[in-house]
Amino acid sequence: MPSMRTEASQSTAPSIPSTILKPLYDANAVAIATLAGAPVAGASLMALNYRRLGHRGQATWTLLVGIAATVLALWLGTLVPRYASIPFSLILILSMRTIAAQLQGKAVASGVSAGARRGSRWKAFSVGITWLCLLILLVFAPMYYYGIRNRVLIGARDEIYFTGTATREDALKLGEALKKGGYFQDLGASVFLDRDRDGATLSLVEQEGIWDQPDMLFSAEEVAREVAPAIGGFPVRVRLVNSNQEVKKQGVVGRTPIGKDEVFYFGTASDSEAQALGKALTLDEYFDNSGATVLFSKDARGTVLSFVVGEGTWEDPQKTAGFESIVREVAPQIGGLPITLRLVNTTLETKKELILP
Repeated sequence: MPSMRTEASQSTAPSIPSTILKPLYDANAVAIATLAGAPVAGASLMALNYRRLGHRGQATWTLLVGIAATVLALWLGTLVPRYASIPFSLILILSMRTIAAQLQGKAVASGVSAGARRGSRWKAFSVGITWLCLLILLVFAPMYYYGIRNRVLIGARDEIYFTGTATREDALKLGEALKKGGYFQDLGASVFLDRDRDGATLSLVEQEGIWDQPDMLFSAEEVAREVAPAIGGFPVRVRLVNSNQEVKKQGVVGRTPIGKDEVFYFGTASDSEAQALGKALTLDEYFDNSGATVLFSKDARGTVLSFVVGEGTWEDPQKTAGFESIVREVAPQIGGLPITLRLVNTTLETKKELILP
């Protein structure tokens, strides 16, 4: 009798597909693969589970979604601040573990109960490493090569990266101009030069918080004003960025010639405003085609007019009063008062500053 019951039980036991006897990977193994590689590594283990459980269609979609998630994660990784990179990675790993547990937890547990082996953690880790090597070969290596190909070294440590229609020759000219102007001092400064049909963009990589210092953007714009001839002329878009190329401050530097005289405009000031200012200065007879230079700046702190004057002009009360009168007369053309008046020397050092309410 016992033998008959045994035969009966064997005949009624469900048949187990041969594929399900192969290892199945649980949520922890998926998390380990993701840690070693990327979301696509964890997704590949989930896809393998689906194939061994007989769900080939779901296996294909899981792998495709894993690839898409990896692309998205790599893109988001370029936007996440460096201090948040570890929390961001942990979120990815925990998310993949949770998804694996919800979608396959019961099926994997049932498969293991039916006789399948639980997939090795070391095997999961090796799958992650394999995917990591593929990503390095297919993604990071080309990116690195592209970065090196579009980089010029100025001196031993300063560097310029060029993109868009900017060329290596443009970058070399810019590097020489930055050396001549004193911005490049072989201390490891990085600059990005981009050019499109609207002109050049100059991005200066600065240390954290530097962009919040007073007049820091104006200083960067002044650098751009000096090097503009080397990168195709005005206007030049100027950006202060961090090491991740996140834009922290930005402005525009342009030049409006009025005969031999000129107005340089900065920040949010526009070319049309600079032209209106130039005409007003001409009517006021300050501009007389003698090569005078005026700097016109606008930002969140207000409007600044800087007049480049000869040595000692700022010490003459009568001449200072004359500049105050000029500023009040042209003020309606550039948004009205208050305006900060500055008298600067030929190296653009501020020698006198007045706020005209």
